[in-house]
Amino acid sequence: MRELTGRVGVVTGAARGIGRGTAEAMAAAGMRVVLADLDADRLAGTVTALRETGAEAIGVPTDVTDPAAVRALADAAVEAYGTAHVVVNNAGICTFGTAWQTELADWHRVFDVNMFGVVHGVQAFMPLLLANPEGGHVVNVSSMGGMLIGPMIAPYTASKAGVIALSKALRAELAMTGAEVGVTVVCPGNVATEIAEHLITAAELPPQGAPMIERLKKGNEHGIPALEAGGIILDAVRTGAFWALPNGAAQFPLVQKDHDELQAVVG
Repeated sequence: MRELTGRVGVVTGAARGIGRGTAEAMAAAGMRVVLADLDADRLAGTVTALRETGAEAIGVPTDVTDPAAVRALADAAVEAYGTAHVVVNNAGICTFGTAWQTELADWHRVFDVNMFGVVHGVQAFMPLLLANPEGGHVVNVSSMGGMLIGPMIAPYTASKAGVIALSKALRAELAMTGAEVGVTVVCPGNVATEIAEHLITAAELPPQGAPMIERLKKGNEHGIPALEAGGIILDAVRTGAFWALPNGAAQFPLVQKDHDELQAVVG
């Protein structure tokens, strides 16, 4: 998928953050863009902003936790542009609190969006990508948190680890069948998004909770721009890279530390 001009890109969670940055990068690359988000008003504003740059773009309000809604998103892409070439399963949310004090309903909510939102995207769009004579590419947005499992965000990190595992399985299955569809899993580090402003916070937090939230916010504030992250994602699509790590390299020594711990066990 080295040539993106004129291709059709679909992005979930596209009204803000990395999703919006990816949609903007797609538009700048000459792609026709289908944006999906649960926030219909903010989605409409994002689509308008893209169109003002001359881009071809439509918005489809979508709840990624509803498989029928994601299938309707695929149908909308076909109706508007005939097919899809690059699908970015990006929508995500995060809780904050200890694993045992986070409400079970919030555990389910996070997995419904972060994990099953990706599953629904894969199931709805893979038939289109497989049938596309020009090939296709599926991008699943995880997080460095999917490899660096830390405190207070257990549902988020667990769901993001699941996205990495799903993406690895998908890559193996597509290779097994010889399909001309690529897979990229995205593990961002600090990116300038609003995710820390929209945490689903447990009713009770330990004393360390408030300072940790402030560190999260500062990390996001000093992260790379979302548009830059979107450009890194598109570069991975162009080159067929499995891993994309927008601003994630700085955290890789912590990933290596986990590997070293495991290596010490196996000898």
